[in-house]
Amino acid sequence: MTQPSEKLQSSLVFQNPTVHKDIREKLPELSPELYKEVEKLLEINKQERHIRGGMATKRKYEILSMEKNKAAK
Repeated sequence: MTQPSEKLQSSLVFQNPTVHKDIREKLPELSPELYKEVEKLLEINKQERHIRGGMATKRKYEILSMEKNKAAK
């Protein structure tokens, strides 16, 4: 992946809740080549996030179940 220049790094000040939106709006103007690479990663993340959420929920309930079983003994 291309390393961003100092100018680019200083221009990329993003707030956490809107990182994807900010990157999609600001980065194409600052570095179109880097944006193409980052856009691919953002799309993969967007496609997989529901899977990660489901896995986190599954782990949560597995832990709660183990704690309940320990308390019952």
